[in-house]
Amino acid sequence: MAKSRIHSVLTALPVLMLVGGLYIYYNGEQSQREGALLMSEAIELHGDFKGLSEVKSGGEGQHYLWLIVEGRSRGVRLSVVDYTTIQSADPPLAQAQSIVVNAAPRVAGSRVLWLAGLQRQNDTLVELALPQTDAQNDIAKKRVPDQGAGNTPE
Repeated sequence: MAKSRIHSVLTALPVLMLVGGLYIYYNGEQSQREGALLMSEAIELHGDFKGLSEVKSGGEGQHYLWLIVEGRSRGVRLSVVDYTTIQSADPPLAQAQSIVVNAAPRVAGSRVLWLAGLQRQNDTLVELALPQTDAQNDIAKKRVPDQGAGNTPE
């Protein structure tokens, strides 16, 4: 009887650890995606454009802009909107083209930096994000009803 209890615990322990680890990972990823940029911790990177990448993970995936800074590759996370904007730039970004990236974390103390602004030569591809108050973030998240035909305000 004691053997079956020990066996049950030893069998269940890895499953519980896996579930706990997945919970912690996805909770952290949600904080990264939904957090506001912490512009007080922003940095400016001067380097050469290396490329864009996309990692399929969940619904939207993770998007990155890669640049060479002082001989080392650095990746900066992108929102889907920023990724699309950079992909459709006219003229497109070229390999080894000199760029300036403003990046900031979305979680205090995080090493994951998100794109806050992108410039090449005298062209701004992504406008520098301005810090918003919590009230402004709440207003931006609320949906404004369409006031088109049939939906007139009273």
